[in-house]
Amino acid sequence: MLGDPGIHYDDAGSKELFGMNLRGIKISYGDGVGDSPKDNYILYYDESTNTMKALMYTVTFRSQESSDKFNLIKYDEWQDVNGILLPKKIQWYNFKNDSIGEMRNEVLFTEVSLSTDQVDQGLFAIRDGAGIAGMQ
Repeated sequence: MLGDPGIHYDDAGSKELFGMNLRGIKISYGDGVGDSPKDNYILYYDESTNTMKALMYTVTFRSQESSDKFNLIKYDEWQDVNGILLPKKIQWYNFKNDSIGEMRNEVLFTEVSLSTDQVDQGLFAIRDGAGIAGMQ
């Protein structure tokens, strides 16, 4: 579960994606929550394993306008890494008129490891000349 205040969860029903009948949870935000409160997400999962299989999402960051155009990501080949399930593969697909189109991109996660060691906080510092998108 996402823990930020102002997040709304709704049942999105079932949907067939990638030949699987998946259950959906719609995630939306209250006014003024986060950088893009008009974004919507629908997380689709396999009810028999409770593993996430797909994520549909809208993008409103630049326009700040609500959208009903969803993008689609497939999460595949889950692997156990130190007791935490992580996908081995994530694939982005074109999605239009409620139909899955061509795969646009794929990321493979190999030699995955997790650590409890503290990360040097300098890793997250904003470098000279860099900025945060949308910030003045």
